[in-house]
Amino acid sequence: MKFFLCILVLSFATMQELVVADKRGPFDANMCCNAEKSEPDSAAHEALKEALGGCKKELGSEMKEGKFHIGKYACMMECISKKMNVIDANGNINETEFTDSVKKFASGDYQKAVAEDIAKKCIAGAKTAIDNGAKGDNECSFTAMKMKYCVGKEMFNACPADKQDTSDQCVELRKITNGEKPKEE
Repeated sequence: MKFFLCILVLSFATMQELVVADKRGPFDANMCCNAEKSEPDSAAHEALKEALGGCKKELGSEMKEGKFHIGKYACMMECISKKMNVIDANGNINETEFTDSVKKFASGDYQKAVAEDIAKKCIAGAKTAIDNGAKGDNECSFTAMKMKYCVGKEMFNACPADKQDTSDQCVELRKITNGEKPKEE
């Protein structure tokens, strides 16, 4: 769960509420992977908690369970990203800071090995949100949310095949994370 909190700083729409909040619980990029994990950088984690607290005060804590709203989520991600210097006041991605954040919050050797490549991929993808001027209902940019989603998905997919949990739930989650429709229950 700590990794999920850390991913927030990276401001990507990791699917926590979007994909798996129904019966599966909160999304964590480390779930369904049996590889050894390490703790993320503690100073970065503290900075994240401080940014999250500040944004909750600024925006109100309407992100409570059962009150998810994509526009408000976009504003929260944008606020955190700005406080963490991942995005500047004009909405431009600080590529160096973003890449450093992805590296700091990688929680296993398998994630650390691909962190820089993931950051590059997510920056490129998020730039399409900027180029398209995508905004949420509250006029907040979707850029930070798109980056959060991308990093969560890519870190989740980075789990080595021989370390992947093969339970039905994890197989289904991998499918959903990669764009397949969930099976009907």
